[in-house]
Amino acid sequence: MKKAMKLNGGLLEVSWWVAVVLKNRVAPLRCYVGQIQAKEEYGIRITCVDWISGSASGQDLYLPLESIESALVATDDHDLKMFLEAAAKWQEVLPVPFEFLSGDEREARNREVLDSIPSLTKEKNEEKEAI
Repeated sequence: MKKAMKLNGGLLEVSWWVAVVLKNRVAPLRCYVGQIQAKEEYGIRITCVDWISGSASGQDLYLPLESIESALVATDDHDLKMFLEAAAKWQEVLPVPFEFLSGDEREARNREVLDSIPSLTKEKNEEKEAI
């Protein structure tokens, strides 16, 4: 039987802000940003950030510790504005898992990947033909 992870004191505290990266296939996004509202030994509950207002006014989300891969943390001593700027970049660079994309989004992601491979782009193939 798998042993459940427990939260040790001082690692994550109520009122702190986090950008939490989840393991693959746990939720539609890989990274959630918010303020910790509650904690228990097996997880935390955050209120997700509303990026327009820059405040924790979105929906609440419970995050079991066993689903967390890593976290960017801002304690009460950190500058919230600087944290939110860094957290926004973190959230932006982590792609939505492929299985959560719609058909059109999957096709667009596939095109991006294929277009990023030099030997498969039209320009490279035309250059090869000209030589």
